[in-house]
Amino acid sequence: MNKEINNILSDNQFWMIGYFSTSEKPLNIFLKSITNSKNASINPTTPITIETEGVWIPKVLSNKDKELMQNYYYPDVVHFYTECNKCLSMQINKKILINNVEIFIDKIHVSLLPFNILIYSISMNCTQVLIKDMLSVLTQIRQISRYNEVENIQPFVDIAIAPIRHLYAQVTGKLCEKSQQLVENGNKLKLYQSVTLERTVLQTKNTDHLLYSLGTLGLNDPTNYNGTPLSYMTNLIKNYKIAVYNHWSALSLLDTMTYLSDREVESYTRNLWHRDYFEFIYLYQLYRKIFLYRTNSEFRLKKRPIQHIHNELEYFDNYYTYHFLSYNFLPNLINNVVESSLEIDEEMKQMNNIVKCIVLGERKKRDKRTNSVLTLLTVITSLSAIYDLIMGIWGERLALLKDLLWWILLTTCIIITIIAIVSVQLIKKRKNKTLNI
Repeated sequence: MNKEINNILSDNQFWMIGYFSTSEKPLNIFLKSITNSKNASINPTTPITIETEGVWIPKVLSNKDKELMQNYYYPDVVHFYTECNKCLSMQINKKILINNVEIFIDKIHVSLLPFNILIYSISMNCTQVLIKDMLSVLTQIRQISRYNEVENIQPFVDIAIAPIRHLYAQVTGKLCEKSQQLVENGNKLKLYQSVTLERTVLQTKNTDHLLYSLGTLGLNDPTNYNGTPLSYMTNLIKNYKIAVYNHWSALSLLDTMTYLSDREVESYTRNLWHRDYFEFIYLYQLYRKIFLYRTNSEFRLKKRPIQHIHNELEYFDNYYTYHFLSYNFLPNLINNVVESSLEIDEEMKQMNNIVKCIVLGERKKRDKRTNSVLTLLTVITSLSAIYDLIMGIWGERLALLKDLLWWILLTTCIIITIIAIVSVQLIKKRKNKTLNI
């Protein structure tokens, strides 16, 4: 870890983020229960120790709230956030102690998104804690696949993870036997963090080193050139750092998003990062990443009929893909950097390559069928020519057989035509399982 930042005191607000796929029928039952009762109680049904009880409360926006959003964000983006994104929250309001660091768990926020994707975020904060201690705690609670191996984070598991495990059972219809099921791909929770320091500290420290250490959770020391190539850190800072004003900067990486500011930043600006930029931008781009990754996997493994997957991809691209979110430059700038850091373009390139391969395969099959039909027509034409030749030479001798041969040829053509039509229908029936080019 970078020794330069070990003893810096900071105030921190952070969100641990995970996601998984839901099942349509259990999800509808769960949503119906919320609609009927205005909340859904969390009642333990599996042998998991839980020290908190809460209710899932739907987030309802007034028309005034929607109009205010439309002053800053495009109408289709507001529509997606307010109509397509069903938001729930559960207040926790509990303090826990991990490695002598006191952490306040505020609430759990859930987004139920199109195509049965659920994203949850656990909101927490701590004040006046050494950065080295904070990074140590964050590293531990991100390792969702190792919760059974680390005893000192059990309070976090009992209070923050247990309600999500119960929710998993409700919206998937499956028992959550281990916490790793709460992250569909990978073994860690994603981290969105806001770190506040004294202005004098920011003025005397290397901000790039601070951002890099915070973004990598201190696993890589930018001052230890034998451990981390300086060029690697430089490239990350160059491509994924956001710095428009003097009093704050941000760094977006594949697994973390870090916002660094001094204490004198206006609360309005900080709240933008905590609310709008987190919900409208980071979670939205994370949703795109999840959907595209899942679709790529389904294409490669052929988990479902390819035509169905392709139809979903087209619908997603037409209605849920926005390259510009806001009328203002800063949200669009942040959106572009987050999109790049999550490697969404790479997912799209892989998707296009897979689709091209499918198209090429279908084209070859179609050409093969076309060649078969042409061969058949050639044979029929040849038979007709041979018939005419024979009748020209042996017409007088075969006069009595002319009508008979004509009827035989006609009958043969009819039978071949019927066989061709039936074959085409069978091919079309099989084609429902492949991409319709």
